[in-house]
Amino acid sequence: MFAGLKRFLKKIRELIWPLLEPSESIESKEITIEDCRWEDSEIELMLKYIEQYAASEENRKNQIESKASIFIGTFTIVITVLLSLIKDILFKDVECHNYYNVIIVFLMSITVIYLCRAIWFAIKAMGKQKYCKFGFPKFMLDQDNEKKKKIIIDQYNIIEKNQEGINLKVDYMTMAQEYFKRAIVVVGILTLFIFINEVIVMKNVIYIKK
Repeated sequence: MFAGLKRFLKKIRELIWPLLEPSESIESKEITIEDCRWEDSEIELMLKYIEQYAASEENRKNQIESKASIFIGTFTIVITVLLSLIKDILFKDVECHNYYNVIIVFLMSITVIYLCRAIWFAIKAMGKQKYCKFGFPKFMLDQDNEKKKKIIIDQYNIIEKNQEGINLKVDYMTMAQEYFKRAIVVVGILTLFIFINEVIVMKNVIYIKK
């Protein structure tokens, strides 16, 4: 019974305030020259593959950081606007602190909190992680298959080491998106509340006129 209740409460908490579950640390398995079981005639193909593999991982990292930068810039502007609206409601309408204003301020505040959380994870996604990069001059590839094999091995091992940091960036951006989704839901609720309230006010005005 308690286990079921605990799972239910966890689902409610995840719905309102999702947390980043700690990922299992998986050690990257490095390959050695003994793992190079391809033929010498396939080395050029393997070099091309490992180059494309490295480029795709680099592109994945750049896309995450670019998306995080857009999130931070956009959400900062939205938060500034919302805080300005909250201030106007709280200080300019001091005599009109009815349930309507209280609910609007509450929903706006929840939206700001969610967006701040999204910005926090976006900033973490842009943060520096342990990242290695491997480069080599073209002359190292001149008709020397042993050197080519070593380059393939080193490049592959570096890509594997970098994947943990890139995957962590992906997790941070996933969390930023989750909080953004919740902010959108709250904005939807706020919009619906304002619309319903305006309809009620209009009906009351029409009724009074009659």
